[in-house]
This record gives sequence, structure tokens and C-alpha cells, in this order.
Amino acid sequence: VPTVAGAAYLDATLGRADDARRTLARLDSMSKSSYVTAYGIALVYVGLRQRDLAFAWLGRAVVERTNWMVWLNRDPRWSSIRSDPRFKAITARMQLPN
Repeated sequence: VPTVAGAAYLDATLGRADDARRTLARLDSMSKSSYVTAYGIALVYVGLRQRDLAFAWLGRAVVERTNWMVWLNRDPRWSSIRSDPRFKAITARMQLPN
């Protein structure tokens, strides 16, 4: 599933928003029968430049305690939202190193 979300993020950043949205629908469908990490969903929304939705899903990822969150400060795909105070609040809440 993280690979699917990563591919959708790439689609979004390359301007293939419709493909990314189709993958979001696919991930939603998959979530009905298996675990889909909120981190991955948030990543797709970052690629689509939908910050509010990205932060909503990152908040959910914190609650879910998804293991992918340990990479939040190191993963360059989050660079477009790192300066947002909400990002800093999430990393502080998780006590991640800078």
C-alpha cells in the first residue's frame, strides 16, 4: 500500500491529478478490507497541493501511531509543507528530532 500511495504522490507532482485521485479512490476501497496507512493518504494530498487534507490525514496518522511517521522529518516529499506551523506542531507532538 505505501508503494501505491507513493506512485499516486508521483502522479500528483507530475501533474496527473486525475490519476492520483483515482488512486485515492482505490486506496479508500482497499481500506475497507485491509489497513491503509493515513501517512500514505496524506502524502497523496501533499502531492495534490491540498494542505488542509494532508494535515487532516497526518493528524489521523499520529492517532493511528503509524510507523511511517518516524520518517516525517527526513522524507523530502514533505518539504512543501515543512514551514507550515501545523507541520511543526505534529513533529513536536511526536517529539521527532529536527
